[in-house]
Amino acid sequence: MVLEINSSFNRNGQDRQAAGNGFNLTTIGLPSYYHNLPLQNCFPSITVAGMGTTFSIPDSANGNGGGFEGYCNGVTYLADHFADFLEAGNLTVTKGAHTLKMGGIFGVKGGATGRYLVANQSFAFTAGFTQGPNPQVASSTAGYGFASMLLGLANTGSINSAAPAPNINLQYWGAYFQDDWKINSKLTLNLGLRLRLRGSLDGAKQ
Repeated sequence: MVLEINSSFNRNGQDRQAAGNGFNLTTIGLPSYYHNLPLQNCFPSITVAGMGTTFSIPDSANGNGGGFEGYCNGVTYLADHFADFLEAGNLTVTKGAHTLKMGGIFGVKGGATGRYLVANQSFAFTAGFTQGPNPQVASSTAGYGFASMLLGLANTGSINSAAPAPNINLQYWGAYFQDDWKINSKLTLNLGLRLRLRGSLDGAKQ
């Protein structure tokens, strides 16, 4: 008779923060109600028309020709964590012409991400509001995007206020029974049954 028991736990994660994480938005004139968002404040993405091309610095932060970099989004800010818990047991019993094997397995896989916890603001400035004398009339020769930015007159803006992504957990379990029955020196029967199931922690089986 041989009993084998295995237990394991594995956890790994990816964490990275942009330079602008935690930036106080009210210091650049944005309203105080930005602090009411259930997300982390971060320096906004700023794009100024006519001041170069937008580019990305791999695995670090983002920037553009206006020289503003360090803002946060789901790429520059990472907080992903994964865990794997496993329990398994096997029993082997040899008795006469029979070799009996039986066992079971139980495991839990989990994943969580915090990359959507940042507000991820974005503002774009064009020559529209400085193309006088009438800013409502388009002009190809008047206005300057940087001047519009200095006046705080953005052409477009957005802020992410979505709820954070939920944690994901998955259970899986299984059991088996096997009998290697040696009837004679020329004939051995391999008889057995195996069952394996997967299901989420809320009980929804797959």
